[in-house]
Amino acid sequence: MPKLNNIEMEKVSETLESISRDSSMAKRVTKIEGAWVFEGDVQFIGELRFEAGSVRLEMSLPTFLGGSGRRPGPIHYCLYGLASCFASTIASIAAEKNVTLRSLKLEAECHLDFSKPLGVADKPILDAVKFLVKIDAEADDERVKQILVEAEKRCPAVYALTNSVPVQVLLK
Repeated sequence: MPKLNNIEMEKVSETLESISRDSSMAKRVTKIEGAWVFEGDVQFIGELRFEAGSVRLEMSLPTFLGGSGRRPGPIHYCLYGLASCFASTIASIAAEKNVTLRSLKLEAECHLDFSKPLGVADKPILDAVKFLVKIDAEADDERVKQILVEAEKRCPAVYALTNSVPVQVLLK
């Protein structure tokens, strides 16, 4: 089975088959480790490990929050995670439905109110996350819209934003 939309369809098929035999195979754990940096432009360094290796990410707060603004801030990484998760869900669903994408571009945007993080007011931090999606596909507009609707329902990042997900903070 060839790749479609840069998705290894044979791997997906094998995964689906494995999960149909044992539903526990659908569960995975993702973890990062990081540390606060007390001097310099970078304020937090994290290592993300994945199947083929790891990557080091660096963060600094924007200047108005006391950082150097010389690295992406936490919300940049969150927004990138949301956008990449949504885009990969779209590409995967299109491939699953045998729809070839010629182009998939996505802009993610959020509006933030830093009153709560700064401790001056108890206002919602985010009012919304907006995705602007541009797709050129070998499918009509109605089929593309169906893929987007399904992607919105199945995307893990969208799910995490739209459903209450428990957060545990434990002292190690």
